[in-house]
Amino acid sequence: MYLQVREMLSNTKYWFNPASVSRPSAMVLAERLTGRTSSPSARLRRAETCARVRSALARLAESDRELLVLRHLEQLSLAEIAAVLGTSEATAGKRHLRALERLRGLLAPPFRENEP
Repeated sequence: MYLQVREMLSNTKYWFNPASVSRPSAMVLAERLTGRTSSPSARLRRAETCARVRSALARLAESDRELLVLRHLEQLSLAEIAAVLGTSEATAGKRHLRALERLRGLLAPPFRENEP
């Protein structure tokens, strides 16, 4: 699922104001990430995935959400993100990777010892 979400993040073409990164933007991001479908079962899967992504985004720190919005919704380069955040490009890149790792951790299915 993480790779699906990451791919959807990189293909998203919607623009948002970075100053307005908030829980509503996390909901919008989750909606955009899960795409549109037509069959009832596909819509149900999409709704479940959307809820899961929205929940994971809501649990991320505000700074992580802001960085993901700048990179994947605003489609800013790391150099542009660094300028917005007042950091170096290397720092922006590291923060981006860390935010993705935290999102991955929140989206990973929980480990259960009794499952095969």
